Amino acid sequence: MEKEIFEKCLKMYLPVHNFKNNTRAIFYKGFKFEEITDRNGDVTYNCYNIRYMSYKNLTDDELWMVMDKGVLVAADVLSYQSYKTIMTKYSSAITNPNNGYKAIEKAKRVVEHYDTICNNLKSLHKKHSELFA
Repeated sequence: MEKEIFEKCLKMYLPVHNFKNNTRAIFYKGFKFEEITDRNGDVTYNCYNIRYMSYKNLTDDELWMVMDKGVLVAADVLSYQSYKTIMTKYSSAITNPNNGYKAIEKAKRVVEHYDTICNNLKSLHKKHSELFA
């Protein structure tokens, strides 16, 4: 499935980065799709979620979402989910009475910013609204 995803990205004309170790990679909004050719000519494909400190392989559900809905929609869905996590974290900071005024104001600005981004993503993908729940 990773090979089909890499080929789909090539057909979309996403920029391909060629590295000296016989690796080609495509980066797009938190994804890394990789094609590695070893010395014997064997080719392996990997798909990573790079939103974390260390790259994580895409889960089967994420791979199916990329294949079914496309790279653009899948990237926006995963971004939406990570933004919702950030909003939840900062929302708890707003309601904590032990925080100072500046911390609460900063948390409010962050929540408003990510709420705007999430609303934009939902309006951009009205056709796939079930994914943005």
